[in-house]
Amino acid sequence: MERFGVRGFPTLKFMNSKAEVMGDMTIPSAGGLMAASKGAVQKMGKIQLSEGYRTLMTESAKLEKAMAKKKYKRAIKSITAIEALGRKDPKSQQALEHKAQLTKQAEAKLEEAKGFIESNPKKAKSRLKRIAKDYAGLELAKQAKELAAGIE
Repeated sequence: MERFGVRGFPTLKFMNSKAEVMGDMTIPSAGGLMAASKGAVQKMGKIQLSEGYRTLMTESAKLEKAMAKKKYKRAIKSITAIEALGRKDPKSQQALEHKAQLTKQAEAKLEEAKGFIESNPKKAKSRLKRIAKDYAGLELAKQAKELAAGIE
């Protein structure tokens, strides 16, 4: 109570992540609550988010959209951007889970394409090129590109 100047109950304090009071309300009325809330929200709107957090939120949204539309190359680009932040949070963990899912898909497609190398090289080359394009940014995409280049 002393630290934040609470003199009575109920008291409502609006704080940012640094425990700085952005607004408060000690009048137990709906009107007082609304006024204090509005003032605090206006002050909080001036807070600048870190570049890393903005990047995380932007790339996470792009990732989810790309996954829903099965635009894996775009999804991998977002995953790479999220990984570069080096954060340990739920959004970053979700990006890693998507990467594992895409890697598993690419592995299955790569194995399938390899199966056609002897029997149908043209089909194998076409599928390998598609894997290299769709999964660009994953190590498996490089393998697919190299295999495709070796097929005549």
